[in-house]
Amino acid sequence: MKVSIIGTPHCGRTVFLGLFYETLIRMNNAEGDDAQEVMLSTGPVEAKAFGDLRLELISGRWPNSENASKVSGRVVTLGFRKKRSIPFLRSRELTTVELEDVPLTEKDIIVMRGTGQLREVLMGSSGGSLDRYGMSERFRSALDSEALVLLVDLSKGRLEGAWPLPERDAFLATIVDNASKTSLGRSRETTFIIVLTRAERAEADDQKVFEEAYPRT
Repeated sequence: MKVSIIGTPHCGRTVFLGLFYETLIRMNNAEGDDAQEVMLSTGPVEAKAFGDLRLELISGRWPNSENASKVSGRVVTLGFRKKRSIPFLRSRELTTVELEDVPLTEKDIIVMRGTGQLREVLMGSSGGSLDRYGMSERFRSALDSEALVLLVDLSKGRLEGAWPLPERDAFLATIVDNASKTSLGRSRETTFIIVLTRAERAEADDQKVFEEAYPRT
C-alpha cells in the first residue's frame, strides 16, 4: 500500500513526521491483544535523523533545520503484524506500507497556481482541469496513492512563504478531486486522512519563539 503526505509550504510537516515516528515507537512498545509489531525500513542517515527529531520534540525543542532537511521528502517502508504472547509464534501476516513525504517543488507550485482548476475553485466553481503532466513525476505519482495524508495548517498568523487560506483550501480541494480519479478521468477509491497542524508554532526555529509559545511553569 502506498501512502503519500502532501501539504502546502510551511504547513508543519517536520513536526508531523516527528510525532508520527513517536507514534510508531509507542505502537511497537504497546502490550495487549491488539498490539502491533512495527518494522521501519529506511537509510541509516534518515533513521538517525528521525531519532534525533524525536528526541528534540520530547525534550521540548523545535526541530533544527538540519534534521528537518534529512527527513523531508523521504520514503519509509513500514511493516505491521500482530504480536503474539510467544515471540517465536509471531504472525506471518505482514501488512506493508510505503510512506512517502512529497513536498511541493517550485515546478509543482508554478503548475498548481497556474492551473485552471485551482482558479475555478477559488471562484466557487467546479470547472477547470489540472495539468498533471506539467507537474513533477513524484507529485504526479503521489496522486495515484491508495491513501493521502493532507496536512492542513490552522495557524492564525501567516508565516512568510505560507499560502493564503483560500488558496490553501482550493489547493487541497484540487488534490482531493484529482486523487479520486485516474489519469483518464475514471473514479477510483482513495482514502484521505486530514491532519490539522499549527505551523506558526511547529515551524518556529527560534528558541525564544518556542519559550513564548510554551512558557516554563
